[in-house]
Amino acid sequence: MRPGLCAWLLLIGTAALRAQPAPPTSPPPIAPPAVLAAPELVPVVETPPLPFGATHEALAYPYLGWLKMEALLWWVKDGPLPEPLLTTGPVGEPDVAVLGTPGTRIVIGAEDQDYGTFFGGRWTWGTWFDPSRKCGLEVRGFTLERRAVLLNAESDATGSPILARPFIDATTGQERRAFVTFPNDFVGGLGVTLSDHLWGIETNLLVNVLAGGVPRQARQCPWGEWRLGLLAGVRYLDLCEDLTIQQVTRLIGARVANFGGTVVTRPSILFLSDGFAARNQFYGGQVGGQLEWAHGALAVELLGKLAIGGCHETLKITGATGLDRFPGFTSLQTLEGALLASPTNIGRQGTERFCFVPELGATVGWQCSSHVRLSAGYSFMYWSRVVRPGDQMDRTVDLSRLPINPNPNAPLGPERPARRFVESDYWAQGLHFGFEVRY
Repeated sequence: MRPGLCAWLLLIGTAALRAQPAPPTSPPPIAPPAVLAAPELVPVVETPPLPFGATHEALAYPYLGWLKMEALLWWVKDGPLPEPLLTTGPVGEPDVAVLGTPGTRIVIGAEDQDYGTFFGGRWTWGTWFDPSRKCGLEVRGFTLERRAVLLNAESDATGSPILARPFIDATTGQERRAFVTFPNDFVGGLGVTLSDHLWGIETNLLVNVLAGGVPRQARQCPWGEWRLGLLAGVRYLDLCEDLTIQQVTRLIGARVANFGGTVVTRPSILFLSDGFAARNQFYGGQVGGQLEWAHGALAVELLGKLAIGGCHETLKITGATGLDRFPGFTSLQTLEGALLASPTNIGRQGTERFCFVPELGATVGWQCSSHVRLSAGYSFMYWSRVVRPGDQMDRTVDLSRLPINPNPNAPLGPERPARRFVESDYWAQGLHFGFEVRY
């Protein structure tokens, strides 16, 4: 029995061992998690706010054309009037109103005249030939108003005060005078008018040669953008100036006057007119450069140009004396010549001269929208050689050649006044205020 019992116990133990679960196996080693590389930190550049709250960049918007209109507020060189044209003096002096005598003073003349402020306009049209704005064409023109200075003096109804026109007698070389008014004999007055009118036009080829800086949207430096352009073209300028001397004398007393060799008595009226007109026309080529700098909506432009060419100078002198013997009833008689304009210098003369015209300008602009810019600035232009009417008067006069000659039988004296052709320079400067559209 024992062997059998042992066999059964062995079978039961083996079955029990098979019934037990298998011992757990150790898990495979877990690899440590990979260490991720920290992302590279990119510095954030804060774009500073646009100046003055602007929302547009002065050079950020591409454009192919532009049209600019500007209002001008300019000043020009004073009108020359170096000769004394009207004098006065106290009654009772033997040589009253003659220059150099006691009590005589100058009423009109012997000093330059300020024309004051000129208003005008300037327009500019331009276009680029390519989207990169490397080469383009610009046409510009300007005009100033015709402005005049009026100087006048007149007597009262009795002919007071004494007014006289001074001149030098060509036969003696002495100072003399011709009365315009005299108490109880002549009443009237004298008016002197100076006028000035300047305009011009030019056409230029534009080339942008250098540029630098970055737009403010990608600001990396605080210096803004800039570009340098060159220009070459042609220019025309036209300056017209006039000087007119108008005398009116009415006879009211016993004194007489002379007209064309005849005696004139009251109530006749004499009219004397001396005219000097000068025109200067410049034709030439020019070169220059323009530097533009922009910082946000703010833009600054510097412009420099030099024109070199010829100037056609023309001077025209006119003179006439009129007589109305019975005012309101007879027609006006006229003869050639007055006082400073006589047959010896009346006529037209002209010449061609070499000259140059530089111009400088500075403009500050504000880009108020993508297509509109407002601007203000200063311009200066210099003209090296012109002829001006006030410099052309000759006070030396031969009375025998004039309609008011008191001695019609006197022989002709020296040919005076003589033709003069005195040249000087000229400048114009002032402010401009513009409105520009870019498209």
